[in-house]
Amino acid sequence: MARSVDDWTERLTDALTTSVEHAQAILTNDPEVQDWLRPAALEAAMHLQGGHDPIAAAQAYGDLLDGLHRTLPHLIEAVAAVTGGHGRLDVDWRPMTPEYSRLNLTFRLGVKPDLLVRLKEIEEGAIEALLTSLVAHLPPGDPFPGRPHRVRAVLLAGGHAIGLELQASSGGDRSQDRYSLKAQGGHWSDPYPLLQTTQALHQGLSS
Repeated sequence: MARSVDDWTERLTDALTTSVEHAQAILTNDPEVQDWLRPAALEAAMHLQGGHDPIAAAQAYGDLLDGLHRTLPHLIEAVAAVTGGHGRLDVDWRPMTPEYSRLNLTFRLGVKPDLLVRLKEIEEGAIEALLTSLVAHLPPGDPFPGRPHRVRAVLLAGGHAIGLELQASSGGDRSQDRYSLKAQGGHWSDPYPLLQTTQALHQGLSS
């Protein structure tokens, strides 16, 4: 039996509490997805007949996306609901090894995030707590000089989607942490300390 929108929404929401990568793996390996993805990716690859025609490849990829929407409409709807309409499903199609094709979550921000986070209250205390929570997702250990550890997230708040990036140049000194922001259609901001980033987010989301 095909999963309902509610089933997919719950499954995706639970998986995203770990990471976007984990959610992508959960979706890709779901039996309902695999029943469609494996044969569809293989058939698309066979249509290329071992060639490298970019037009044929683009057509095959487009057919895959159409097939995804036709075959798994409840999943498509769930992704839109969970991401507030800011994310969508894409097929990472690998024509040379179609069995390794997978589903990816992409975002209109143009950010490839590690996390999807939500802010329910637009208050400075809640914003600061959310920003500091990103620390738990940094790689372990001290970063190399000049190569800070990074973690990226898409923040959903009040109908907006904002890119966040935490840069940590020390494994233990949180005073050196810096945050950058990215709005729809914009570029990453200069990195700022926690307090300034909290204030900038609060001002931007409150206006």
